[in-house]
Amino acid sequence: MARLDRGVCTTAWRWRFAEARIVHPLKFHSDHCPIILSLGEQPLPNGNFFHYQAAWFAHPDFIDYVRTIWNHSNELWNNIESLQQGLMKWNREEFGNIFAKKRKLLRRIEGVQRALALNGYSPNLVKLNFLLRQKMEEVLKQEELYWFQRSKEEWIVSGERNTKFYHLAAKVKKKRKLISALQDSNGQWVTDEASLKNLVIQFYKGLFTNDSTYMLSNLEGIACRRIPEELRADLDKPYQKEEVARALFQMAPFKTAGEDGFT
Repeated sequence: MARLDRGVCTTAWRWRFAEARIVHPLKFHSDHCPIILSLGEQPLPNGNFFHYQAAWFAHPDFIDYVRTIWNHSNELWNNIESLQQGLMKWNREEFGNIFAKKRKLLRRIEGVQRALALNGYSPNLVKLNFLLRQKMEEVLKQEELYWFQRSKEEWIVSGERNTKFYHLAAKVKKKRKLISALQDSNGQWVTDEASLKNLVIQFYKGLFTNDSTYMLSNLEGIACRRIPEELRADLDKPYQKEEVARALFQMAPFKTAGEDGFT
């Protein structure tokens, strides 16, 4: 049966109200469910943890900075921890906030172009305008990479920037991840934030502390096919660096990061 009780909106509206959702209460005096449009934003928890930003790669000094931190004589995990701490500091002190840089550059470009319009040609202002526009191109690329990573969409190749599309996709995904209600073991719906948190904790406590014993059936008399000797020898071989690299590069880039904060 098709659901007809839906809401329709434009892309611009969805972009502005990304947290909006439609709720269908029970129907009593009609064949149709009532439609309630909720615009309320629920705050998401803020975690102070490391997460690799794809936009860093667009910075001209990023590769050189990583090379200064990485020590080939150290263990892998020691290098990863050093890289986490170093990149968090570099992000604060050197890379900065993409959107603040964009606003600052826009104001400077506007001022330079206004001065050129009022005072006429000036070699210094023309050169400054060119340099500022180059810097703006870098920041716009960083912004596009930022929203691309947040959206977890596949890369779109086209003649113009896709920042608006990635921004919208990221905001919609953020809304979809929001859990506004859960059903407890008694069949009651829980909507309070504190109760939701406690319900999730209790569920996983019961899931991972439940001591269940499984009895294996008698396997005697079951004929199992043996792995051929050549295949067994191939499976027993040590991992090669090329195999590991091939498996890693086959993974989709910029998806959900692992425990270490890298993709």
